[in-house]
Amino acid sequence: MGKMCIGCGVEMQNTNSEELGYAPNLDFDYCARCFKLKNYGQDIKPDVEISNEDIIKLYKKNALKLFLTDFLNISEEVLDVYKNLRGRKILIISKADLIPENIHEQRYLSNIRKTYDIHEDIYLESSKNDIHELLDIVSQEEEVYVCGFTISGKSTLINKMTGSKIVESKHETTTLDVIKTMYNNTCIYDTPGLAYKHYYKGVDYLRKIRPSSRIMKENQELVIHDFVVKSNVENNFVLYIPGYLKLIKRNSEKSWPTRVNIPENSDLLIKGVGFINIKNSCILETDLDANLLEVRDSLVGRKY
Repeated sequence: MGKMCIGCGVEMQNTNSEELGYAPNLDFDYCARCFKLKNYGQDIKPDVEISNEDIIKLYKKNALKLFLTDFLNISEEVLDVYKNLRGRKILIISKADLIPENIHEQRYLSNIRKTYDIHEDIYLESSKNDIHELLDIVSQEEEVYVCGFTISGKSTLINKMTGSKIVESKHETTTLDVIKTMYNNTCIYDTPGLAYKHYYKGVDYLRKIRPSSRIMKENQELVIHDFVVKSNVENNFVLYIPGYLKLIKRNSEKSWPTRVNIPENSDLLIKGVGFINIKNSCILETDLDANLLEVRDSLVGRKY
């Protein structure tokens, strides 16, 4: 096997510029695709698909798995994959910088454990926090696999732990193969991101989320970005979504095709966008596909 691109893990070659791994000079550390992605943010979609099943087969059963999901994309789909992983594992909530200051972190983690039946340790990881405790755990292992869904911050965490130069990107399918790095005597492997079955694409998480509250009267609907949500009763919506998304409250008699039963004090998760804490039980209407939605006991609006 030849030299591997340190950005995506693909074997480098200098014979075909249309194929993966191409670099005009094999002395380079990055293939042309990763170089453009790293330096110019230019996303070149690779003509390759890896199934979730094939990605999971890359994880060695006896190795420790660090499974990442970010604050706004905790869902049943994601955590079902985590719970089905065999062997030792730790759940890491990445991009914890986004968590609003009004959320009590330990209560929030307790709610995650109880809502999704998680029994292992959960860590909050951000760009600013100390990872010495995590490194102490990693240093006791021979091999560690960093895994999770796409754009969850796997490469960022590995770079932070090891000082590596794996390409970090907000785009999907940045890492295309297993990338081996070292921390002392521990092999740490970056892995390709798992693909969501349903995901609202195009929303960026740039800075800390600031909860935004809207009092909704009957026959009022809320436009969020380019979709609509509407309660059939007077309600209070607290939105945990990126602040740059437009919010327009308006009167409307119109009905929307997707109807969701919302119990009192529940979160409506919109996969790829964030979630809305809804205070009163209602029938919620929206023009979003039902597969993009998940209703759960509130992670932020209840106490145990």
